[in-house]
Amino acid sequence: KTLRVGAYDRYIIFSDHGAGGYVQNININLLLMQEGLLKLRSTPMTRIKRALFALGATPTNATRMALHMRALSGSKPGTGMKISQALFLNMGDIDWQKTRAFSFGSYGQIYLLDKSKKTRAQVVQLLKGLRYNGKPLITALWERETMYTGPFVTQAPHLMFSAQDFSLGASAISPFVANTLYSHPHTLKSGEHRMEGIVGIYPRMKIRSGDTVSIPDISATILHLQGITKPHDWDGTPLLQNGKQTPSEDVDSISV
Repeated sequence: KTLRVGAYDRYIIFSDHGAGGYVQNININLLLMQEGLLKLRSTPMTRIKRALFALGATPTNATRMALHMRALSGSKPGTGMKISQALFLNMGDIDWQKTRAFSFGSYGQIYLLDKSKKTRAQVVQLLKGLRYNGKPLITALWERETMYTGPFVTQAPHLMFSAQDFSLGASAISPFVANTLYSHPHTLKSGEHRMEGIVGIYPRMKIRSGDTVSIPDISATILHLQGITKPHDWDGTPLLQNGKQTPSEDVDSISV
């Protein structure tokens, strides 16, 4: 069928990320602990959980067993978190006074408690030295000072990375999800995000050539098309050539 639209109406469809395969988890806190950058508390309970952790008592193995026994479908929301806190190493077991760096987040974001150049350089060197299937693990490494601006930048992680184009990632359910550096995903997830997404604009318009389109650019373009002045602290610039709306063809219908 044919949908009639105004000659100057715009339709913009875009994604905030792409998609690709997900291979394994990376357990960065285990690496930091082995290098002495992350310390655990010396309380009796933490020592017991650390001993069990070394023997394989981890969220990954527990989830795999529960999936095999089909024990997850009937569990109440929050049950897994309570069990995890009681049985497995967690944030409460970290000695924050002696820890210099720790990782938490779905992509292995790293926070530096010791903000010295020495500690940062040590962590960066560790990451760059990692290899997976004979290739460097880290394909991109970002520091927060080059990524973020604004009043809340101090809350961002100090280091972020892409592991072979995000085909490997971390786990946000636990800081110690497995007792090996690489582990199979503890869920049935087989896909993960990619940096490159898609954007489609109808009717076509002439945009800045040679540029990479970003999400802030899309939002700035939408504001411009609506005649709204972009706030002074808004990232991104309109994609329109010279800031003007320039339809490339006078079409008033599309087929759907």
